[in-house]
Amino acid sequence: MTELPEPAGQALAEDLAQLLRLHRAELDGPTLAALTAAGFPAGLALQPPGAAQATAEIRAALEAGPGLDALAADYAALYLTGAWGACPEESVWLGEDRLRAGQPLFDWLEILGQAGLAPPPGWHGDHLVCQLGWLAAQLARPGTDLALLARVLDQHLLLWLPAWNGRLQARERSACFYTGLAGLTLAWLEALRQILAEGYALPRQGALARTGGREQGAASPPPFVPGAGEGW
Repeated sequence: MTELPEPAGQALAEDLAQLLRLHRAELDGPTLAALTAAGFPAGLALQPPGAAQATAEIRAALEAGPGLDALAADYAALYLTGAWGACPEESVWLGEDRLRAGQPLFDWLEILGQAGLAPPPGWHGDHLVCQLGWLAAQLARPGTDLALLARVLDQHLLLWLPAWNGRLQARERSACFYTGLAGLTLAWLEALRQILAEGYALPRQGALARTGGREQGAASPPPFVPGAGEGW
């Protein structure tokens, strides 16, 4: 089999669209109510085996009934102000100087451009939101290049997301929706990569082949993450 069956690709793309929505914007009342009622992430088509801890944290956070103000503060601390010291942009984790707008940004502008996509206004091209958006678009496209998906996962998302998630998990905090979401997103992408490896003869490459996609960068997060600069 050389390509994903179209229903499978659509289901995976819909999963990513849901994750993308949660990373891209603060939760509003109707979305929060829908997530709680559905027992999120139970509705995802791909239930990653490595997501038990993340799922438990998400459900604990939802069951605790956090108000929208508290969720908005958490969202801002992670995505807007940098208060948690965990910038969700690849350049900060993999760029030569570990600063925003490094070489990974330009790599991603090229990747997005080749797909006819552009970063949403206000987002850097190497932001997690843009990367998930690219991946969702590829999965929704019939006959997508699975080797390209595997390569981008190996060379980009699965190289920096373990470190980002590790930084968040190391924080001292009670159950938090957004740290659970980070862990769930990483586990989901690792499960997708495993499908490509086992079902489509696309083994992990480079560092991911040695670490199984989990350890690269996770134990040694970068010593400096910008938190006071513009936008963070």
